[in-house]
Amino acid sequence: MREIDLNHNNQGYTVLELICVLTIVALLAVIIIPTYLHYIDIYKKRYVVNEAQMIYLAAQVEATQAKSLATEECPYQVPGANDLRNILDEYVYEGATYIGITDEDQDGNIDRIDFEKDGIRVTINPGGKVLVDGEVAN
Repeated sequence: MREIDLNHNNQGYTVLELICVLTIVALLAVIIIPTYLHYIDIYKKRYVVNEAQMIYLAAQVEATQAKSLATEECPYQVPGANDLRNILDEYVYEGATYIGITDEDQDGNIDRIDFEKDGIRVTINPGGKVLVDGEVAN
């Protein structure tokens, strides 16, 4: 007859314990991952807004300088995106699909900047009002 050792201590986890742990990990992932992705989206938008503000300031510098140097022979022209390359770093242009600079009354004050990068469209209007994808930015 074979003796059974009732004091034998099994090492390891039962299937039920493993299923409970996996369920808890899955629930945490369902909560954490969308929140993380939301914050990534927010910071991408902030990054593009910061770049648009750099473009706005650079365009204003170029427009002011061009207006002050304008003569009858060489009239004032609104600076374009290529005119800003000597002020801005090249990384601002990487991935940019549209840069629009508007000075409607040709007075040397930039009236509007439109900038699109990574699918995010930013508009900066007079007074610093910033629109991101058509909505007012916080």
